[in-house]
Amino acid sequence: MDFPTFARRSRQRESMDNADAACELIHAEYRFLERLNRVGRTAEHILSEVGRRCPARARGDLNVIDFGSGGGAVAARLHDVGARAGRRMRVTASDRSAVAVEYAQARSNGRYASVQADVLQSPFPHGAFDVASCSLVLHHLSDEDVVRALHGMGAAAGELVVWIDLLRDHAGLAGAWLSTLGSRRELRHDAVASVRRGFTRNEAHAAAEAAGLREIVTQRISLGRFLLSARPGVAPARRPTVRATKLSVSFGPVHVLRDQSLVAHAGEIVAVRGPNGVGKSTLLGCISGARRPDGGACWVDHTLGRIGFHPQEGGLFTELDAQRNIATFARLAGVDRRHLDGAVREAIARWGLSECSARPVTTLSGGLRRRVALAACFVHAPRLAVLDEPEAGLDARGRELLAGQIRDIAHAGGTAVLSCHDPFAIVGSECTVIDLGGSP
Repeated sequence: MDFPTFARRSRQRESMDNADAACELIHAEYRFLERLNRVGRTAEHILSEVGRRCPARARGDLNVIDFGSGGGAVAARLHDVGARAGRRMRVTASDRSAVAVEYAQARSNGRYASVQADVLQSPFPHGAFDVASCSLVLHHLSDEDVVRALHGMGAAAGELVVWIDLLRDHAGLAGAWLSTLGSRRELRHDAVASVRRGFTRNEAHAAAEAAGLREIVTQRISLGRFLLSARPGVAPARRPTVRATKLSVSFGPVHVLRDQSLVAHAGEIVAVRGPNGVGKSTLLGCISGARRPDGGACWVDHTLGRIGFHPQEGGLFTELDAQRNIATFARLAGVDRRHLDGAVREAIARWGLSECSARPVTTLSGGLRRRVALAACFVHAPRLAVLDEPEAGLDARGRELLAGQIRDIAHAGGTAVLSCHDPFAIVGSECTVIDLGGSP
């Protein structure tokens, strides 16, 4: 699926992530990961990054914890590589799986400690280790748990967090397939599925920022992977929920957007304004996933649920009446069938559409059609709303309803991004304004 409409999924896999998977199959994955980490020089990459970013630690003692260590391969190699360089390494292999801990303990030969712990539970005291690392683990998790895991790593690390994982791109998919040729069918399937749940560098950076890490640096390394390193920090009260980076869109020779960036945070209302033709609708289309940019990238925190999107023209189905329009958008947004009728009734009442709900939208005035479109946009109670000129054609009461809906989202910790010519007339001083092409 084309990015940026792609939403990461973290389903339980048929093999390794299944708690009932046979130990023999799990051990086969550990052996495969050991080869992969050896060929990909995972431990060397971690120690090189420590030397680059923490020069004082480059030659002295180093206390490292490797989260999600599986069979302990990375922990063992960290010890061995450090020992060959004449360094004293204290390495802890940590995994939430008892099978992994037992497997790692049996092969440690005194090189590392192996403990059962879950990074999502932040089991270690703050700064208990110099460095916290993890490799090829977090792509198994939901976006929300990725942020929690990185926050846990940041709490455990005194100086540096190092995260190595899979890049989601065509090269990564090809590498997963080629690296498992000759392996068991389950491992090949597992490797390809893992890449599909991997990350772009932009997504990884945004997750680390949401976890409160700072001085974040990402780089591509071998075997279709990235390395992210960052300093520990405090999770921000207003985490980023939308990040557009250097977006560019052209229609033939005409550049509509060029290197446009935007960041929106939880609890924030962001208003994009500017003269006609400067790319406001195009920018919002990229954020919503309705349009793919020619350049740059857009990341959206999908833990907020489905986006509420209001296109410039409303986007209604002209052959349906108002009620069926709203119900159709509710179903498309994933409203549970048991709650569908109630959600539609509530939206109709909130937007003052009771008397015209059975009328075809083509017979409604422009203002009423706009209300129907907004009711359809908000029917599933989104925590992220992208609204393109939502106030057009609304009367004073309609604008009041719109402002209340936007404020409700922000006050609940969600985010609203809208384009309009006069945002202060809608939400007052509560919004952050971004001018495209200069304000009118």
